[in-house]
Amino acid sequence: GRGRCYGKKAVHLSKCEAGEGELITEMVSAMPYGTCAVAGGGLVSTFDGAGVLLGSVAGSKGGDYWLLKSEGLKIQARFAAGPKLPAKPSVTGVAVRGSLIQGHRLVAEYVGPAKHSRPEFKVRWDGEVILEGAPPQEYRAQHGALRARLARGSSAENHTSDGGRAALSLDLGPDIKIRMLVGEEVNLTITLKRPPGGSELDGLCGNFNCVPEDDAPEAIRR
Repeated sequence: GRGRCYGKKAVHLSKCEAGEGELITEMVSAMPYGTCAVAGGGLVSTFDGAGVLLGSVAGSKGGDYWLLKSEGLKIQARFAAGPKLPAKPSVTGVAVRGSLIQGHRLVAEYVGPAKHSRPEFKVRWDGEVILEGAPPQEYRAQHGALRARLARGSSAENHTSDGGRAALSLDLGPDIKIRMLVGEEVNLTITLKRPPGGSELDGLCGNFNCVPEDDAPEAIRR
């Protein structure tokens, strides 16, 4: 139905059409997962599947913008013009903080090709550089708070690409996964379980309420 995709009440199964052995009804008790994707040129696909162009919210300017802002989790992305799309800023970095990642702070940025034209990233965890340079590299924080992997695109989870593309995979506990893939521009995906407790979500990735229509640029500007 329309509205929230979690916490439904007064569900009347007697009103459902019989599946005749082909369909089943299953009550989902956990919070849903969603994915927000940012493509080259600042095109954002929200958690609810709406398409938002950064330029429709912020014009053609680069800078730091909220992808997700909630009580327990905050994710910002840095946008800057690239060589392929100079008038349409693309992601060059991401910053994450909040109680849902145990109060830690993560900053990952693409710093461009090195001397030998290899794509390079720099990743900081609580201010300390944990990954720097070209792939392959890996870092694991204590108690499973972070697993960071830098690999060629074809070797990184959730990405398929040629071996010359670099992919950065960031797993923040069991429920937050961030991927950055370098092609003509840097692409970014965020997959997470919706924060619990009816928390309000804001930012370019939308409000994650299963209604794509209210993720329009006009609503995001507010």
